[in-house]
Amino acid sequence: MGDDGGQSLRETLARRGTVLAALHSAPRNKPALVDTLPVSRSTVDRAIDELTEADLIERVDGDYRPTTAGEVALDCRRPYVERTDTLAAARPVLNAVDDTDADAEVDIDPVFLQHASVTVADPSVPENALGGAVDRLTASDRLRGFAAVVKPSYVSMLHGPVTGGDLSVEVIVERATREGLADLAYGREQFADLLDSDDFEMLEVERDLPYALWLMDDENETGGYAGVAVHETGGVAGLLATEHEPAVDWCRERYDAVRAAATPLPVDAVDL
Repeated sequence: MGDDGGQSLRETLARRGTVLAALHSAPRNKPALVDTLPVSRSTVDRAIDELTEADLIERVDGDYRPTTAGEVALDCRRPYVERTDTLAAARPVLNAVDDTDADAEVDIDPVFLQHASVTVADPSVPENALGGAVDRLTASDRLRGFAAVVKPSYVSMLHGPVTGGDLSVEVIVERATREGLADLAYGREQFADLLDSDDFEMLEVERDLPYALWLMDDENETGGYAGVAVHETGGVAGLLATEHEPAVDWCRERYDAVRAAATPLPVDAVDL
């Protein structure tokens, strides 16, 4: 193959990665590949020729199998496929992020897409998209997060686990959001209970927060369940959630960066 810096290899993986993956699961001859994959014999012939020319497969005892380079190529391809599969499903959610403010940092690391689940909200009942995250609250010791939007329903979902359970919460909001909390349509008494609880702390930042992020774990930062939720015109557009450790670590780093710029609420900051 020519010295093109890997371009030919990337093109071969893009075209023939499925065949290479099939040979990784078990060495096969051409008829077996035709039986395994939904492709024609001529397609298998071309794939075998291209993968052989790229030194990604070899023939041993009549069957084809990946070379060492082929196995490493699959390891490189796998996270790309996983991330782009998630990206395809998450496009309606990610495109709802408000990136019009120059001060907003819309930096979702691609590692967060790997192994993440995607929930696109039903416009008729958008808050139902948060159901999976809410179910995890009672099994968590600690919730940390930041959000640009605080709705009465969010106050309600935190009230029980904090005041009647063992959940500790630290949440960061935009200053403009905090200033509007006194105008909650309902749930003011529950919110007052949260503010009075030793297990609840609210902080504020002056910067814009383009999406909501949360972390559920224990004080030793073990386990870990994290998510990013996007709001559009006040309602939930959807969310991405994950237990994948590198993704959870990224969420911790992102939270810590926002936390470093946050300050505790001033005394009597919220007049309920």
